Amino acid sequence: MHKLPSLAFLCKLLVRVGAFGILFKIMSWPFASELICIGFVGAAVFFIILQIEKNKKKESE
Repeated sequence: MHKLPSLAFLCKLLVRVGAFGILFKIMSWPFASELICIGFVGAAVFFIILQIEKNKKKESE
């Protein structure tokens, strides 16, 4: 069975897609806004993951 990539890795990938969306927006390509939205979703989920990890560390102390 193949190991699935971690959720944090996938979120970082989505943020990079959003960065390409900003580049495409500058170049006036279609679907750039959708790519930017995907990047924001990836960043939000990654931030939530970081907050959960921080709370777990505080509880374990």
